Amino acid sequence: MPDSKVVAGFASSLRRSSNYGYVDFEQLSPATSVRSEAISSVKSIRGLRSTPSQTVFNAINVLIGLGLLSLPLGFHYAGWVLGLFCFTCAALATRYTAILLGRILDRYPDLNTYSDIGALVVGQNFNRLIKCTFLLDLMGAGVSMVVLFADSMGGRVWKIAICSLLFFLNFLPLSVLSFLSFLGILCTSAVVVLVFVCGLLQSSPPGSLLSPVATNLWPSSWVEFFVSLGIFMAPWGGHVIFPELKRDMHSQSKYPTCVDITFAFAYTTDAVIGALGFLMYGEGVLDEITQNLLLNKGLPKWVKTLIMSLICFIPLAKLPLVSRPILSIWDAMIQKPRNSETEPLIDPQIEPTSHNHRAMFILGRFFLSAVFLILSFVFSKFGKIMSLIGSAICILICIILPLYFHMILLGDTFGVWKRRITWSGIVLCGILSICGTISVCIV
Repeated sequence: MPDSKVVAGFASSLRRSSNYGYVDFEQLSPATSVRSEAISSVKSIRGLRSTPSQTVFNAINVLIGLGLLSLPLGFHYAGWVLGLFCFTCAALATRYTAILLGRILDRYPDLNTYSDIGALVVGQNFNRLIKCTFLLDLMGAGVSMVVLFADSMGGRVWKIAICSLLFFLNFLPLSVLSFLSFLGILCTSAVVVLVFVCGLLQSSPPGSLLSPVATNLWPSSWVEFFVSLGIFMAPWGGHVIFPELKRDMHSQSKYPTCVDITFAFAYTTDAVIGALGFLMYGEGVLDEITQNLLLNKGLPKWVKTLIMSLICFIPLAKLPLVSRPILSIWDAMIQKPRNSETEPLIDPQIEPTSHNHRAMFILGRFFLSAVFLILSFVFSKFGKIMSLIGSAICILICIILPLYFHMILLGDTFGVWKRRITWSGIVLCGILSICGTISVCIV
């Protein structure tokens, strides 16, 4: 059994993420960003604040996800030279902007979330943009898990099966979901170890680390290179939760150290899985490295059984967690109007209160499962989904917006050259995001 404090720490983080949809953004003051009753409501949900180790665990949970399974494909598209360079730049850039978000919170103690920062810089309309972007990111993550599950089981009918099961899983309480997520992290880590073991068990190529296949140093085309940029950015799309992780710490001065540890661990894990997969299968690597392993006839049957079990459990553990913030927004919309004088801005446990409300409550879960199913047939390539999320969403959330926020809110500390460099970074990332998104659509 996992340590109860660790699971509790993750549950606290998950609950705050789920409650993103409950916040009544129209009631937030542009001057202070968050009304005092909103802050007190959030603090009552948080309970005990996290230790540095719990913060690192929560942050790693955000960063270590299914995106790592497509990293070998990213290295194939970009080649070793540009692949390692771009992947390292993505890690360093997102680590830097995570630190910048922490500096903004130090200057403005009334801010608590990524959305608060955006509202202070751009205004209340920004919250609608953030919510839409957040929902698109979650939808993409959910669809990728449906596709991964079906690819591992070997048929489209499994998309219907997991989406049907998701309908019932979406009624589970957060306490159960947080425990499932902890098991999901263990399974994801086990997959990384298993890829390495499979490379040693296989004596001949393809799929062997003892006799690696031929690989490419450079990309074969610029279109594939730009597609790889989204794949390299996808694993780092956790910036929405980092400000909350900082605010939840006992000692917020240790936040930079926690960020360094988190990104070092995530970078090492992701780089290892990307390099191993590329060495083992070269240009034959598929959208998910686990799909290569399942198709490899030279591996023992028990390995394939274990891989299939792990890969099938991960979507089952993570899909309800991805769905919860979306359903939270839906549940908040169907609630009766809030009395601003007597009811809090955030309601962590919405319960159906009437027959009509109960019907809408159930229909929301049905329609979400149906949307995931339909989109999984439209976007059936796991690597393509990861690249689209990385290019269209992660570059914006993880790099462009934090750089802009930092320049606007702490611009008085900037020199001329720092301001020029920041603007150059924003423009460059914007160009790369557009090029990556277009490339994914035409591949």
